[in-house]
Amino acid sequence: MTMFRRIFIIGFLSFTGFLVLFSTGIYPSVFRAHNGNGSKIRTYIMLKDLTLGIKNYEVEYGHLPIFPGQASEGPVSLSAGSPLLKILLGENEQGLNPHKVTFIEPPMGRDGALGLIGTPGRYSLMDAWGTPYEVFMPAEGAHEIPNPDVRSKEHSISTNAPPALVPTVAARSLGEDKKADTKDDIVSWRQ
Repeated sequence: MTMFRRIFIIGFLSFTGFLVLFSTGIYPSVFRAHNGNGSKIRTYIMLKDLTLGIKNYEVEYGHLPIFPGQASEGPVSLSAGSPLLKILLGENEQGLNPHKVTFIEPPMGRDGALGLIGTPGRYSLMDAWGTPYEVFMPAEGAHEIPNPDVRSKEHSISTNAPPALVPTVAARSLGEDKKADTKDDIVSWRQ
């Protein structure tokens, strides 16, 4: 794939993603949920950047960044030294990014939160509350992700949750309480 075509596809997907998010009301609904300091907004935007970065990886290489034999139905934490985070940042981790394409460019974090924390090769990607983001992808050969909302401790979320997510990539922040499957989780698959 030529460099021009790669840049065109990534630019087109980014622009199209923005239009879809804005036209469906996702970005406006996030702005209505603004919590004063913008933590939720920045977190939500990073979730969208992560999912778009992984989808761009899929366009570049024809598959998701799943290691052979990996069953990635559970969350993949973007904690210190995460192979997935290294790939998204442009490293050729385990031969899965041979072109060394940078798929995400998150900001450097401050005070242990809101961006990359650590040193090169050992970065974590942290949300506004100092917890690593999590990514969900289907297991090798699968085409959907088991819906984490089914396990939610919040009855209003788990009751109507479909058993599987249609998108091939999803991401979440554990939110202010730093616990999975609770009401304050910020996720890419619902408004």
